[in-house]
Amino acid sequence: MKQPNVSGKEIGLDTASEKSPLQGSPADPSSKGLTLACAEAQALFPAYLEEGLTPDLLRAVETHLQDCAPCNRELHKLRQEEDLIVEALRELRPSDSYRGRVAAMCAQMHARASEMAESIPESRWAVFRYALGFVAVSTFVLIWMGGGRSTWQEQWPGLEIFLQEARPLFWVNVLVFVLSLLLLLEGRLLARIESYLLSRLSHTLSAPPTRLEIVLFETVGVLGVFACLVFHYLFVTA
Repeated sequence: MKQPNVSGKEIGLDTASEKSPLQGSPADPSSKGLTLACAEAQALFPAYLEEGLTPDLLRAVETHLQDCAPCNRELHKLRQEEDLIVEALRELRPSDSYRGRVAAMCAQMHARASEMAESIPESRWAVFRYALGFVAVSTFVLIWMGGGRSTWQEQWPGLEIFLQEARPLFWVNVLVFVLSLLLLLEGRLLARIESYLLSRLSHTLSAPPTRLEIVLFETVGVLGVFACLVFHYLFVTA
């Protein structure tokens, strides 16, 4: 990005004062502008590389570089660092063709997933969800009320301490189980709520959730129910 032109006043050089040590001596007929010290010239190098210096400062920097080997080395080093940064950014940024292929692949996967979601019979899917919800709740209660802890506590005396310490984690699992059931049984309602909240945050009109979004919500509920049942079983019966 090209920087705005840097003037002498912005870097503390008073080009109008005859007493300034940076100004050429009026008695010297060969003096036609500023004379910069090394530190002052190096402070201008970033703007010099970006072509952001005023004509007077540009001439002063170039005049200084003609006779100063250390500043030339410093400028060369700065150019190399800038080239390395540009090259690194170029490598990090994916090419347009690669981004195009990824976008096309994502669009194709979305279209295929939408077709699969539309092909699922809604009535059969609803029966499956409610049947799974009933079985999941029944299994959860049976595991919870099934007992067996006393036997394990006799075999492993330290198990009771572990169960007491892990009790908060157990109730977290119960909460996740309830949320998974909500996703499983009320995915359509939650998808509508999610769509409404997103529209409020983005200040756009609320669009009804697609069939794919609803199925994804309900599928997350299915996976969550199974995961919670496995954890519940391991916690109570392990």
